[in-house]
Order: sequence, then structure tokens, then C-alpha cells
Amino acid sequence: LRHLALCNMEQPQKSKGFFANARKQLSRQQEKLMQKLGKGEHEEDAEYQQDVENFNTQCAHATRLHKESMNYLRALTALAAASKSFGDAIKTVYDPEWTNSDGVYTSLDATHELYSDLADKLQDELVKPLEAYSHHFPGIRSRIAKRDRKRLDVDRTKRALESAREKGSDTKVQQSQEQYDAALQQFETINQECRDMLPSFHSGRVTFYASTLQTYCAHESVFHGACQSTLEQLRSDFDALLDQCATATPGNQAAVLILDPAEADYIADTEIHAVVKAGRQEQGMDDEDDYSEANALGLDDPPQRPAPVPKPKPRARQPQSLETRTVTHPYNGQDEDELTFDTGMTVEVLPFPDPEDEEEGWAYGRLDTGKCGLFPLNHTAPISS
Repeated sequence: LRHLALCNMEQPQKSKGFFANARKQLSRQQEKLMQKLGKGEHEEDAEYQQDVENFNTQCAHATRLHKESMNYLRALTALAAASKSFGDAIKTVYDPEWTNSDGVYTSLDATHELYSDLADKLQDELVKPLEAYSHHFPGIRSRIAKRDRKRLDVDRTKRALESAREKGSDTKVQQSQEQYDAALQQFETINQECRDMLPSFHSGRVTFYASTLQTYCAHESVFHGACQSTLEQLRSDFDALLDQCATATPGNQAAVLILDPAEADYIADTEIHAVVKAGRQEQGMDDEDDYSEANALGLDDPPQRPAPVPKPKPRARQPQSLETRTVTHPYNGQDEDELTFDTGMTVEVLPFPDPEDEEEGWAYGRLDTGKCGLFPLNHTAPISS
């Protein structure tokens, strides 16, 4: 029973608090509307307004820096994965018996580790500090909003006090004076807090950014220095492999020939005819004898070198566009050498094929369809860059 009684007592208090809060918000909106209409009293400090403007700019810059740092970290993580895949592909083509294969494999693994280590360090010492720094802004913004609300309460209670004094009711004047004094005290407390907090937070950004970015640059410098050292080692290993190939005996050298298919067939047929001719010479046969051996191999005539494939002719260069204009009024071409277009289309202005055809107010252009012709300039407008 005692619990039910307490609940019944709390219910009206909650309802009373809700309506009081709603009434206070309504009065604040009314005061704000009165100030916009010029009927209310509103005086704001220019120095404080500058502090708020600096805070908003600082918040926008910090949000962008945090966002771009996350984009950079994602790109670096993707680059680390691509570096590992590329290193694995190099391992597959670098045979174990080649020069210093173990050192090459170790250097490739070290390159991947450098990327991964840089990503981890930037996550801990760049992205996370920027994220923690950005979390300060919502709390400060809420304090600024509270200060603005208290300022409205001061203006509202001051106007109510002046109205009560005009009516001459002592009770109403005393009540309005108490409300005004309470609102003014609350405002002065939060106003002083904001005045101390905003300039200090704004000036503190210099130390934070300098420290954070100095750490970022230090990690990047170590990373690039280590990458340069590793790549120099890899290049030295590849140079040693090339030197070994250059000093090897001809029997150990490998040659790679890239031939046209017709050229390869010609070389094969020539080798077969050379074998057949050598056999005829050993048997005392003349060149005019029947090529029986060659016919048996399906080579009735001596091989002919294939004709070279003609190179394609270079394409004619398109005339250079002078500018691009957008169509503002439709136009139907009156002659075959005039363009027809509708509003919204674009025309590339080209040089006249014959300078003698130039006429004031007309231009020569090309539509997106590729058709070229004359068109009136007053039906188009240049597209601003």
C-alpha cells in the first residue's frame, strides 16, 4: 500500500514536470519569434559570436580530417593486401635455384610486413586520436545550446518584469523580479563557462594537430625509408641474377623468341627441306629429280617466306574542339550543311573547314552523334568551366 501511494504521488509530479517543461519551451519559442520580429530585446556579444563561429569551423575541419584519415587507412590496408599478392606472384616465378632466392623471398615478405605495420600504427596513433578528438564536439555544442536557452529565459523574464512594473501590481512585480534574478544567475553561470571553454578549446587544436601529425609523419618516414632499403636489396639480387646470366656459357643461356605463326611454319618447313636435300645429296640425286621424300611429307613445293603483314594506316586526326556550347533554343537546319538540334544538347565548336565560309553570328560544330555543320550562335550559350 505504501508503494502504491508513493507511485500515485509521483505520477502527478511527472505530469506536472512535463507540462512545465513544455510551457517553458513554448515561452522560449515565443521569445525567439518576438526577437526575430524586432519586438523583443536581444543583445549578443560579438566576441562570443566569433568564438561560436570558430568552434563551428573547427568542428567541420576536424570531421573532415577524421573522415579522410579513415579513407587513407582503408586504401593503405588494400595496398598492403595487394603488395602481399604481388610478392607471392614474384615468388612463383623466381625459382629456388636462382641467385639468393631465400633473400628475395625474405625481402618480399618484409615489404608486406612494412605495409601492415604502418596500417596498424596509423590506426592507433592517427585515426583513433582524431576520433576521440571529434567526440568532444557534441558535448560542447550542447553547452552552447543550453547557454542560448538560458539567454532566452533572461530576455523573457526581463520583458515580463517590465510589463508587471507598468501594470503597478506589487505582488506581480516581486514574483517577476524573483524569476528574472534566477534566470539571470543561471545564464551568467553557463555564459561564463562557455566564454572560458570555447577560446581554450579553439587554441588547444594547435597542440593536438601538431602532435598527431608529427607522429603520422614520423611513421611514414620510417616506412618509406625501410621500403627503400628493402627495394634496394631486391634490385641488388636481380642485378646479380642478370650478371650470372650474362657470364653463363652459351649452352646454359635461354633465349625466348616471339614469332608470328606464319613465320614459325616457314622455319619448320625450311628445316624439313634441308633434311631432305641433305639425304638426296648423300644418295647422288640431282636437284631436278623428283622430290619424293618431300612429297611424302606433304611438301610439294619449296617453302615460301610469308609476305609481311601490312601495318594499319594511322587514323586521320579529328579537328581540335575550340569550345563546347549548350543549346538554349531549338533550331531546324534550313540547308544540308546546317545542324538540327533541341534544347539541352551540346555542340563542340570546330574550326571552319574553309575560312572563307566564316560568317558573323554562325559557327561550325559537331553534335554528339558525330554530325558536323553550321549553326547559329544565338541559339547556344558557352558552358562555363
